[in-house]
Amino acid sequence: MTDLSALAPAASPVGGAGVSPRLHAPLDGLAAAVDTMGAAVASLATVHREQCVPAVSLALCSFHPVPTVIANVTTAYEAVTAAAAQVAAAAASDSASATPHPSGPPAAGPASQPLIRTSGPWIAGFLYAVVPNAPLGAVPDNGEKWFAITRGRYIGLTTNAAIAINATGGVSGGLGPKFSNQMDALEHFNSALSLHAVAVIQG
Repeated sequence: MTDLSALAPAASPVGGAGVSPRLHAPLDGLAAAVDTMGAAVASLATVHREQCVPAVSLALCSFHPVPTVIANVTTAYEAVTAAAAQVAAAAASDSASATPHPSGPPAAGPASQPLIRTSGPWIAGFLYAVVPNAPLGAVPDNGEKWFAITRGRYIGLTTNAAIAINATGGVSGGLGPKFSNQMDALEHFNSALSLHAVAVIQG
């Protein structure tokens, strides 16, 4: 039986030296949203483990609070997505108003760059600067199209076409095909991962 608690996103530290004051509030909001989603996923794991698993059949789970808990996870995931968009907007605004450093222009990067992770949990909707050491897990979604980036500047699953293009554009052998649903994208990514065909390409 899958341990759903392993899908809970880990809280990320925010603020600190080198972070623009304009980004503190959006980053704090993103951290809070990630924490809320983690709690919601943990709650779903608890309900699943304690109430659904012992049930005689999955049909009996409908009498338990599973639908409500799943709705909470979906709402939390949407809050994380919205908070990440606010961070990206604040970063773009901050970058646009910043004076270039005398030693040269600031490092290039997409205005909509998502939260890039270097460790698990390994789940869809986040991108990684390292190759995951375990298959990606599914997250709630709204039936959107997903890009499975298996070779690029960063890798993972995203619904944002601009991010997928930025991750693979100009990268030798960059791959980020589009799929009509999350499950197909996950299957593609995890199959490539099992074949050691997933790579982060610098440059």
